[in-house]
Amino acid sequence: MSKTSRVENSGTPRAKCRQHLAWAADNATIFRYDVLDEDLPAVQIFRHTLGGDAKTDRMVFVEPDDHYFVSVSLSRNKRWIFIDLGSKTTSEAYFLDATLPYEDFRVVQRRQDGVEYYVYPHDEQFFIITNDNALNFKVMVTPERKPARLNWQNFCPTVMIPKSRR
Repeated sequence: MSKTSRVENSGTPRAKCRQHLAWAADNATIFRYDVLDEDLPAVQIFRHTLGGDAKTDRMVFVEPDDHYFVSVSLSRNKRWIFIDLGSKTTSEAYFLDATLPYEDFRVVQRRQDGVEYYVYPHDEQFFIITNDNALNFKVMVTPERKPARLNWQNFCPTVMIPKSRR
């Protein structure tokens, strides 16, 4: 979810501020990051409890490499909160059960230079579109509780994805 607004920035000209949010299942916890400069990637994600002081928000994720863009989102089935990282050629994803917002995010698969993957939850599985060992991309499937690469099974060996659609 994105929201664009105008904010005052302590003595500097008005700047665009974009906030990205993902709601946990308790309807009281959000995960957010702020972007004050749309030309720079977001690198920190915070957990906030409604009614709490924003000054006490806990940083739950930080990406030190500014080549990666970071996003946070609630899955379509509303069961998972994802942190997605991507550069031009590499991606990485972290996930958290939306009913357990105070747990730690888990990595699906650590980044590997040149390997992209995208996670789509369905029922008790994660469908993963990846270019790992694929001529273009392929679809893999894995149990949602065991998402590491060693558990990925071929679902559809080759998927042609035009670069304009990624």
